[in-house]
Amino acid sequence: MPDSVLQIIQDAMDELSLPRLASVVGSSDPMARQMLSLFNAHGKELASDTDWTILDRVNVFPTVVDQAEYDLPGDFDHLVINTVWDRSQLTPVRGPISPAMWQTIKSGLIGNGIYFRRYRIVRGVNMAVRKFVIDPTPGTSGADLVFEYISNAWVSLNDGSSICTRVTNDTDFPLLDATLMRLGLKWRFLRAKGLPFTTELNEHNEMLDKISGRDRPEPGASLVGPGLVQRFLGYLNIPETGYGN
Repeated sequence: MPDSVLQIIQDAMDELSLPRLASVVGSSDPMARQMLSLFNAHGKELASDTDWTILDRVNVFPTVVDQAEYDLPGDFDHLVINTVWDRSQLTPVRGPISPAMWQTIKSGLIGNGIYFRRYRIVRGVNMAVRKFVIDPTPGTSGADLVFEYISNAWVSLNDGSSICTRVTNDTDFPLLDATLMRLGLKWRFLRAKGLPFTTELNEHNEMLDKISGRDRPEPGASLVGPGLVQRFLGYLNIPETGYGN
C-alpha cells in the first residue's frame, strides 16, 4: 500500500527533528495547516512539472449530430499531442489547429473538401471553461473520438475510488512518488521558515531528474541496428526451390 499523506508528512518532520503531527486534515494546529498547505503546493507543482505516466489518462466520447463543442474531462490539465483519433473512421484528427489556420478553414475556401476532422481547444461559446471543438460539425451521432491527456488530479483516496487535485483526508495517498513528495516538503518548509534549504532542494532536484527519466524510458539505440526484427521473408521461410513460380 502506498504511503499516506500523513505518513509522508510525519517522515519529513522526523528528518527535520520536528514533533510528529497526529493529523493534518481539518486540524487547527498552525503547524499542521502549514504542512498540509506546503504538501498541496508541492504536489500541484510536481504534477505540472512532468508528463508523468501515472497521470496519463484516456478520454473516449461519441460525437453528437450538429454539436461542435464537447466537454473536457473534469481533471483535464493538457492534451497529449498526436493522440486524437476518430476510431470510427480509423483516422487521426488533425490539430491542434492554430487560430489563424482555424479562421482560414472556417472563413475561407480551404475548408471545403477536407476529409479529415480537425480540432482545437478554446473557451466555450457560452461558458467560462475550455471546450474541445471539432470541425466539420458532425452530421451524424455516434462516431467515437479519443485522446489522451495529463490529469491535474495527483491525489487518490485511500480505497482508490476517486482522484483529487488536493488532499482531503489524512489517509489519501499521492499518485506521485512519495520520496519526491517528502523531499519537496522538507525544502519548502525550510524556505518558509527563512532557513537554509539549498542542500534539501538539490537533493530533491537530483531525485526528480532520476525518477522522471525512468518514468518514460526511451527505446535503446544501437549502431548495428535493432536486435530483434520481424522478418516476413527470409532464409527461414523461403522454399529452396520453386520460389516465385
